[in-house]
Amino acid sequence: MAIIRTGNNLAYGLQNALQTLAPEPIFALRIPTSTDYAQLGTLWVYKATPARIFMFTGSGVWTELASDSGSGIFAALTVNGATALNGALTVNSGTSSIAIGTDSVQKSISIGNATGNTSLVFNAGTGLSKFNTGVATAPVNSSVATAAFVASLTAGTSVQNTTGYDLLCNITLIVSSSTTATITLGVGSATGPTTNTVVPSFTVAAATIINMNAWVPNNYFLVYNTTGTIVVASATVQSCPL
Repeated sequence: MAIIRTGNNLAYGLQNALQTLAPEPIFALRIPTSTDYAQLGTLWVYKATPARIFMFTGSGVWTELASDSGSGIFAALTVNGATALNGALTVNSGTSSIAIGTDSVQKSISIGNATGNTSLVFNAGTGLSKFNTGVATAPVNSSVATAAFVASLTAGTSVQNTTGYDLLCNITLIVSSSTTATITLGVGSATGPTTNTVVPSFTVAAATIINMNAWVPNNYFLVYNTTGTIVVASATVQSCPL
């Protein structure tokens, strides 16, 4: 059965002989439908658990305002002051853009945490992703990075980058002599990573300098090795932080 409520209540005021009163809310055990009519701005309280509140906005339209579960449907919403949102959260805006912290006011913006296997996923189409318009902390000097990582290598022994940042390593080998020898290099997430040949079979009779480069992400392992007959006088590392 539809509810149709028309007419305004009037009251006497101190400086206004007659004034219109706000319409009284409607309490019902059902949600309003398009056949329910009332004065513009009338509230409809659905007495359920959780309770829900609707407002008559005209032409048979009742717009839901809120419920005591904390949910609601709004065409626009502005919240001032500290706000905490808990539970699963999905934010979509159709074809409109989404802006977070873009009001040109100095502040700290934090996303994510470093607990357990927490991860952040950034997806982008042809518009690409853009980062590093500003660097909060400048990288350390290469001498500091080298001292924090390793200054020399031993063939077949893995070393782990625990500096807290990625490294671009320049590896210099001084080979005293070699006979049909090869040099291999590997980087991986576990000790003893798979190596690949970076210097193919070569033979030298005098001291020869060989340079190699490797990108070693934080917490990854670096290892070099050799095959054949070879004498390596030294294997030094110079690292640059990324």
